[in-house]
Amino acid sequence: MNTVLRIIRKSKAFFQYWSLYLGTKFRLEYRFLSLRIKLKSSGIRHYSILLRDAGLGDQLLNANVSAKICERLGLVFSGIDERSLTNHKSHRQGYLQIYQYIGLAKIPKTELQTLIEIPNTDLKQLTCFLRYIEEILKDLAPGKGQAIGFQTPVPICHRSLRYLKNRNGTYLENQFSFQLKRYFSPSLLESERTVKRLLFHVRLGDVANLELLPGKILIPWCFAHEDEGFIEIAHQLSHYRNDHLLDFSALVKSLRSKLGHQIEINVISDGFDTSFEYILDRQKILDYIASYGLRFDESKVKALKTRYRDDFHKSFEKADTITYGEGANAVMRAIDLIINSDVIVSSSGHFALGVMNNLGNRAQTFLSPKIIYLTAQRKNSRQNVTTQILSDSAAENLKKIMQALEHSVD
Repeated sequence: MNTVLRIIRKSKAFFQYWSLYLGTKFRLEYRFLSLRIKLKSSGIRHYSILLRDAGLGDQLLNANVSAKICERLGLVFSGIDERSLTNHKSHRQGYLQIYQYIGLAKIPKTELQTLIEIPNTDLKQLTCFLRYIEEILKDLAPGKGQAIGFQTPVPICHRSLRYLKNRNGTYLENQFSFQLKRYFSPSLLESERTVKRLLFHVRLGDVANLELLPGKILIPWCFAHEDEGFIEIAHQLSHYRNDHLLDFSALVKSLRSKLGHQIEINVISDGFDTSFEYILDRQKILDYIASYGLRFDESKVKALKTRYRDDFHKSFEKADTITYGEGANAVMRAIDLIINSDVIVSSSGHFALGVMNNLGNRAQTFLSPKIIYLTAQRKNSRQNVTTQILSDSAAENLKKIMQALEHSVD
């Protein structure tokens, strides 16, 4: 009887899944067709990429999804909106140098007088977003523009990748991606290889765990967006409350102990500087910290940055190299290491997986925690990338990494 009930439940779940999937697919096809007709009647034949105001991994994801949507609409890539290479608030000094290095700045630029820019929106469903674009273009007279550009809302980037897959491949197969690969020149790191290369990517930045009180951590991003203050270290419940620094440090030590220098171990991280700058820029966080008797000023923050950086390097002293920070040289070095490593272990995947998918070409294995917003990217990665989920067991993770190294191609 239990077996019969189990089969019925599985059959029901299977039917519900495919009903939802096929229903969504049908509605999307209708919306794509409707908007395609509108674009054609308006004389719009091209699309431009508008880079999102975000980190490089998020920008690459957004650009690829936007490109795939536009190509499903029958549009041809005309170039990048040059303004988005230089005018974002999140850009740090040297960002244009990074864009030059990976080929983004070398891609042809769109003529602005021909561009129709779709205003940003926070819609969460692709069908609604396509209808939104059609409404914007509803009253557009033919000949008013030859290209459109937009930033696809973040939730759509995370949820809609499987619906964008077609006979031309996944969301990564598009004209923007082709141009990026065309202009990117890989480094000479590969020629320096003598052993298999393992890379740990420790995402810190504004989601770093700052132990400013004994046994308690503060995560600046979580406080700013969710009013979540000091958290007991023992009560870390979800992925963004755990930067995996201690976990990865222990793994590096174990791997070095077991394998010696049969492998090359590298560590990359954006570091803690952004965390402390994030706090200094937000009075609400400063007031909250002050309520615990902690005072922050520039000299205090400078000392904390130094201490946290030194502690980080000490935690990973068994690694062959440590690349730390968000300066242009550090980011470019991190990109080199990502595309030239056999196995990448990441605490958060946008940057590492984005670079692997867009700039890499070798067979690689990517391991990261079970982060929901990465699910679609894992499943739609380029063909020779193998993705795995890290577990809560250090021993199991050690085993997974060693197996991945063993099976990697020299």
